[in-house]
Amino acid sequence: MSKRRSLRLLGAFLLCVEPSHTKPSSCSSTGVASQFPHTLPMPQSKVSLTSAGVFLTQLPDRDLAELRAMVVDTVTTYLESFPPLKPQWRPVVEHSARYTLFDESIVFSSRADLVIGTAGRKVLIDLKTGQLTSTHRDDLRFYALVETLRSRQAPRSLASFSLDAARIDVEEVSEGLLRAALRRTIDGVRIMADLVTERREPTRRAGFQCRWCPVNESCDEGQRFLTRATGDDD
Repeated sequence: MSKRRSLRLLGAFLLCVEPSHTKPSSCSSTGVASQFPHTLPMPQSKVSLTSAGVFLTQLPDRDLAELRAMVVDTVTTYLESFPPLKPQWRPVVEHSARYTLFDESIVFSSRADLVIGTAGRKVLIDLKTGQLTSTHRDDLRFYALVETLRSRQAPRSLASFSLDAARIDVEEVSEGLLRAALRRTIDGVRIMADLVTERREPTRRAGFQCRWCPVNESCDEGQRFLTRATGDDD
């Protein structure tokens, strides 16, 4: 199985194990498409799963073994490279935060892989299986903004940890960082509003997010990007 196909397999599985507040009620084609509203419609036969359990039972033996190996490798790498967590650090995994505006017309939500510390002293950590990119910092800055809006206390710092490279990228949270995150969020809200109201035509931009797109197999632009990014010609 190619690296790109393995990533698609893992991405499809993760769509079925998202917490209930961030995923559709089922892993149907409609639910998956709703997470990617500006892509082409997804055929009903493409994804017809209702839970992670069903997804796993329907996998061919070869794909199940590949997925199991990926999960074991990721967990082993984490245990070997990440420092042990002390109970007094109050670690929380899959930490979710949510903030709404205008009677929940606008909802900001975030989910950090790991949070240590208490309000006002939190460190938000995202674990990455690939290389670290600038978009990872943008993600964490948004998490910091949501946490600040929700608790009225900014986190202390942000960190992206690459499991492959055993490297950590740390950024201290400052007023300037939060202001930059707020400006970027406002720009995003305006673009989404324009798309919903059809005042703007959607555009297609290939990127690493193509790994998780449910229609990437039929998107030539996304396929070309992934081939160049992974060096996989399969």
